[in-house]
Amino acid sequence: LAEASVIVREHSPMTNLLMCLWFNEVVRFTSRDQLSFPYVLRQLKGLKINMFPVCTRKALVNSIGHKRKAKPLNI
Repeated sequence: LAEASVIVREHSPMTNLLMCLWFNEVVRFTSRDQLSFPYVLRQLKGLKINMFPVCTRKALVNSIGHKRKAKPLNI
């Protein structure tokens, strides 16, 4: 599964198509982007991507988690 917390991309026709197809997949079927991204990427067989190793991504981005859990809705 791809961790897509940071996406760096060139705005080429193929990457624009990937983003459009990925967005459509998330909207139509599942909100789980980690499942839909590799599925759409596999459909675009000619598109090559490079992934940051986790250790590199952690050096580039400060990650701040949630400080508290969301409260349930009172309906």
